[in-house]
Amino acid sequence: LREVEPEAEICLEAETGQEILDYMKDHSADLILTDIRMPEKDGLEVAEYIQKTHGEANVAIISGYADFAYASAAIRFGVKDYLTKPVRREELEEMLGRIKNQHARKRQAVEREVESRIERAGMHYMDPERVFRQEGLTKMLLAPEVLEKLRSSSWRMTVIRPQEHLQGWSRERVGEQMEYFRSHLEQMEVWDYFFIERDEFVLLTRPARGRIAEDYLPQALNRMLQALLRDRKICFTAGISAEHTGTALVGAYREAVLAVCGRLL
Repeated sequence: LREVEPEAEICLEAETGQEILDYMKDHSADLILTDIRMPEKDGLEVAEYIQKTHGEANVAIISGYADFAYASAAIRFGVKDYLTKPVRREELEEMLGRIKNQHARKRQAVEREVESRIERAGMHYMDPERVFRQEGLTKMLLAPEVLEKLRSSSWRMTVIRPQEHLQGWSRERVGEQMEYFRSHLEQMEVWDYFFIERDEFVLLTRPARGRIAEDYLPQALNRMLQALLRDRKICFTAGISAEHTGTALVGAYREAVLAVCGRLL
């Protein structure tokens, strides 16, 4: 797999089907590649669980022999790839290429729909230049110590919006909310800003110490938003930019806003 797709991140190498199910309870993946015969939970049980809980994930099953009954059951659970051992390189290349194209088409469709809705609504959220004319945000991001860190390491931008307007929120409550965000991102160095007119929190984050798990930020944000809904009955939605190095702040803001809007579709 690494030879065919060197940039692929392998999140888990499991010896049992149950390990896969336990991992997927708190994580996500684009592709689950599983043997048909696994201890504790077999490949079909894994496929059934993924279909019920992670409908957008792809499951590929590997078997030592072609078996029509297994293949038919796998199809019922949404499995599109049933590979027999030894798996040929060409099969892996075709499968991974199709999955990458599928994700690209979906991302493009979401972006087109978001742009269309924004245009119809006459919204100005996608005017990054206007956003970065905000005095407070510019002052924070252009501080010499911040610029130096942005240029020397990778970072991501997160936009967090409430599903309802934050009417009556005082400066103190906004500050407390931003402190709450920072406390749940303990492995990140965080710079934050709040747009009053948009009810929008903007977080700029980078790893505080060395390397961290690639999915740390989305997983930490997801846990934080769930805790806010459970404990404070406040529903927020978050969107994260791609990873950047340098000062491509406008592009990162656009990516994060598109991610937020995609979640709200």
